[in-house]
Amino acid sequence: MARQMKKTAPKAETANVEKPIKDIETKETESETKVSESETKVETKPKKKEFKNDDMIPCMSIMEGKLVLVGAKTNDVYRWVGIGDIQEVAYNDLISDVRSRGSHTFAPWFIIQDKDFLAQHPEVDDVYAGLYTPQDIEKVLSMPAFQMKSYLEQMPVGAQDSLKNMAIARIESGEFDSIQRIKVLDEFFGTNLLVALTD
Repeated sequence: MARQMKKTAPKAETANVEKPIKDIETKETESETKVSESETKVETKPKKKEFKNDDMIPCMSIMEGKLVLVGAKTNDVYRWVGIGDIQEVAYNDLISDVRSRGSHTFAPWFIIQDKDFLAQHPEVDDVYAGLYTPQDIEKVLSMPAFQMKSYLEQMPVGAQDSLKNMAIARIESGEFDSIQRIKVLDEFFGTNLLVALTD
């Protein structure tokens, strides 16, 4: 009887020891995988641009005739001569207009042309996107390729995104097949929409 106990005891111990070691190895592997996945996510996050008070931000007038802005912080006078005129506004003056929900930014009387600035202030870009109806964007997509390119450059970022999304949807549905226009969009947005057309 004593011999049987010795034989069964080691088997029980071996079984108990081996099982937890396998569990530990599995848990360590899972936790290492989770750590490496979270590290990858942190690395791919784009870094937010930090502006200095005296950084100059390009703003394009969308007003017919002259437009003037007196900077709330610097008292500098910024002047635009007409539609499409671009003047640079000091960051601290521009951020002051944004924070006070000034009419220059929110009416809007000009369009801020800096994508990093707009990314930090999506409420401004939302206003710009609302300036263009789907019918307006449809008209831009119907323009000749050379005209579309110059018009795209003047559109606010939000409207550009709406136009790109509408173009993608129309290409996928087969409604938009102008190779020249799609080439303009690919060049402007850095996309490969022409590949989707040929597939």
